[in-house]
Amino acid sequence: MYNVKINSLVKWEISEVPVIFGRDVKLTCKISDKKYSKSRNRMWFGGPDHKTLSLNGKSPNKSKYVTLNEEHGFSLIIKSFSPDDVNYYYRCAYGFHEYRKKLEINSDFENLPMNSTTLVTDSFKNSVLHVNIQLLNVYPIPTCTAFYRDKDLSSNITVNKTKDQLFYNTEFNLNYSVRAKKCGTLKVTCTVGTSPYELINKNIHDEHNGFEDECLQTTQDPWNHLMVIIPSSIFMCIFVILVYTKWRNRFRGQYQLSTVLNDKGDLVVQVSLSDFV
Repeated sequence: MYNVKINSLVKWEISEVPVIFGRDVKLTCKISDKKYSKSRNRMWFGGPDHKTLSLNGKSPNKSKYVTLNEEHGFSLIIKSFSPDDVNYYYRCAYGFHEYRKKLEINSDFENLPMNSTTLVTDSFKNSVLHVNIQLLNVYPIPTCTAFYRDKDLSSNITVNKTKDQLFYNTEFNLNYSVRAKKCGTLKVTCTVGTSPYELINKNIHDEHNGFEDECLQTTQDPWNHLMVIIPSSIFMCIFVILVYTKWRNRFRGQYQLSTVLNDKGDLVVQVSLSDFV
């Protein structure tokens, strides 16, 4: 039986954080031995099946595990990282030295929302602004901010959450009574870990109240401004062309050519225009 040593000579770490579920994850086994040699046995063990994942750069499951040689160690890439890969022990071994640690979910892990797991609704009726956002199957618990007419309404957001094994199902609700302007820009952003998502960014108005002048200016679609500017520009161009044509026609008259000698004795062609017609 081999005398396996567990010491600081060998240690594995996650190469990049955050660890995002669905993407590849790289674990690097670092060797502090100055005489590091690739001729020694290099192995990865563990995972959900607690078995050999690679031996000297070769994996029995190439579609799931890939190994790479590093300058002072070797790495294991876990393809399409899933909940089945987390909260298990992983062990890297170099010769008779090894390091074993649990790959445990923590704040460095993220499971990001998808279109199918994100539900967003909003309404503005009878002076009450309402927003409901559901982010399902996410990790960690998201944080959301809301702004209406540049006013921060984040403190008015309530959160309900439940945990399903690893991930969270969350629901955010905003109910805000608008006292002044019944229209403006509503922006809602939710952040999952280090990843922000702008879920709402639009002009909104109270459906049961008429527009005020300022509201019309605030909520008007920029495209409508463009549609006004373009015809105005075309009209101005046509007007300038007509004026130019009119004055050119008025200036058009008969002319006479004659030749005269100047003081130096050079022959000069002289053009004489008739009066305006």
